Amino acid sequence: MELLIQTTDYPVFYKFNLLKKSTYRNKKISNIESSGVLKFQVHLKNENKEYIFHCNDYIQSGVKNPLIFNPVKWFFEKENKIFLIKSKDEIKLQWKRYKDKYRTTKNITDFLVLERLLFHTPLGFEYSTFSNGPYLPFFLDFTNVQIEKETLIKGMDFIMSPLNIPVNTTFICSDIDRNIMFLDGWISMDEDKMDLLIANKNFQTRAKSYHFSRDFQIQSKIRIAMDIETGYIHSAYFNLSIKGEDGKLEENMEYKLHNIDKSYIFKSAITNTHLSNKETPYKTYEGKSYTKEEWGKKEQELWEIYANKNNIRTENSNPEKKGGKFFLDEKDWEG
Repeated sequence: MELLIQTTDYPVFYKFNLLKKSTYRNKKISNIESSGVLKFQVHLKNENKEYIFHCNDYIQSGVKNPLIFNPVKWFFEKENKIFLIKSKDEIKLQWKRYKDKYRTTKNITDFLVLERLLFHTPLGFEYSTFSNGPYLPFFLDFTNVQIEKETLIKGMDFIMSPLNIPVNTTFICSDIDRNIMFLDGWISMDEDKMDLLIANKNFQTRAKSYHFSRDFQIQSKIRIAMDIETGYIHSAYFNLSIKGEDGKLEENMEYKLHNIDKSYIFKSAITNTHLSNKETPYKTYEGKSYTKEEWGKKEQELWEIYANKNNIRTENSNPEKKGGKFFLDEKDWEG
């Protein structure tokens, strides 16, 4: 079977937690601890998919006013099989407002470096997004791929920042259980891209010793649970460790992402009859039909049962912004 992600008229909500620390020669170059809620939506434009991300309730430890770009629109170009942000005009405007408000004589150099990365380096914004946020699991290329166990699936190729290490991402379908597909993935250094980088004179001026020696190891684990019928992620776990053999280079990154949209939590148990008349069946669940009004009450009841079972706090029947347990057991993720 071929997996096709569905377009939607409404966003799907995900909750995430992320940790990242990077050091080189005992100097801290990255330290991120963040959490929040992602709104994800897919549109179709001229036969190309448009992925729209909007970050809600974002918190970054130790930062009063973290820099957030909303919304960010990605396009998948079928011809070139690449995801990219075609227009950065709105993003640049948001950056200018932030820079004008928070730039000082002490941080002006940091602002210039970040601006160069995001807007003056080819695909710099895209690479920074994959390297510093929980977005990578969304970008999988299922074009002309027949999904079955042991199928290999191409992930994103990108340059990790701030270490500037080119990497490949690969996934394998490890299991299929009814309408849920489980993917295991890993990250490896892109040797060919590294050769091209260190041959570039502009890159040579900022290259580090590890780019030439390549004396570092990459260990990674990526796990994704995905709804086959819709193409949407239920949950994802990402863990990455990079360590130099001389002890001068180290990076650790981990994040968890899970769906908190109740309509998707229960999707596998529900048959939608596509009828909306108040007196006719609107949904069928476990052999019983419900009108639209009846189903609204039943769905809330199911949510409360699910929330109580998994120790999730609920408030006034608004589950879309509430956290929840991972779709898969967290112990399994960490094993």
